[in-house]
Amino acid sequence: MAAEKISKVDLKRRGAWETGNEFSLQWKKQLSLTPGKVHETVSFNKLSDEEKIKALVDLGVPAIPFILDEMDEGNKELIPAVQIILDEDRVNQMASHDEVEWLKGKKDELQELKAYVFTK
Repeated sequence: MAAEKISKVDLKRRGAWETGNEFSLQWKKQLSLTPGKVHETVSFNKLSDEEKIKALVDLGVPAIPFILDEMDEGNKELIPAVQIILDEDRVNQMASHDEVEWLKGKKDELQELKAYVFTK
């Protein structure tokens, strides 16, 4: 439960888990799908920006580095997804700076998270 709260990923909604081993399997599956789901969501032209943002937020913290990659490709409309996923303090920091530049500065910090997602 702590992992779900910290990562802001609701694994129970995606499939039931009762034991630590079941959680681990669900977690690894979720992480392995995250990069592709971010790209698929952003690329799906039939979704409105609001629908894309909601879908990205549902992917939680592990999706942030991949959302930033999509933003580097010109998808600046995704900024709200990152803002929603991040905690209030970070959102307040972003409000006082240029959002795109602030997020680019965080990209290096998030490389560890990206590597973690790819190792699962």
